[in-house]
Amino acid sequence: MVKPAQKVDLDRISGTRRSTGPIVRDLSRPTYESAPVTTRGRAFGNGWTWLVVTLANLALLLVVAFAAVVGPPVLECRERAKTGFFTGQTLMGCVDEATRRRMEHLENWIGTVLRGSGR
Repeated sequence: MVKPAQKVDLDRISGTRRSTGPIVRDLSRPTYESAPVTTRGRAFGNGWTWLVVTLANLALLLVVAFAAVVGPPVLECRERAKTGFFTGQTLMGCVDEATRRRMEHLENWIGTVLRGSGR
């Protein structure tokens, strides 16, 4: 077995790799020189930006989904409240029942799409 001439210091190698920034060709100069980029290899700025953007996207998705599932039953029950409910029925009961029906319909639709049967 061959022994290396000197011990390899991985910290030194990885430190020098990180210190050299990516090189981008600067087309605005007539000599087409390469200019160093000063982003330090980070695409989103500091280290927490990706988490904030991901949480904001998730919150927006949940708000839109909630509005699509619960919004129409609330509006429908508010219209029905103007004419009157059946005996013992309340606005919240109407919204609960309509939302449950809408969720069951959504689950059935997703199931048929996943099975590939469609309609």
